[in-house]
Amino acid sequence: MELAKATSLQFEVSETGHQIVQAEINGHTVRLILDTAAGASVLDRACIK
Repeated sequence: MELAKATSLQFEVSETGHQIVQAEINGHTVRLILDTAAGASVLDRACIK
């Protein structure tokens, strides 16, 4: 069995208590809400473009 690799991320906590992470998608820096209990991740078409 192969062990999973670990990665550390810095995040900020919003006024509502959400964890915000900075990521890069297709060369663009974005801020995303990290929700480990979410059933799915959703980006709107404007964000994707």
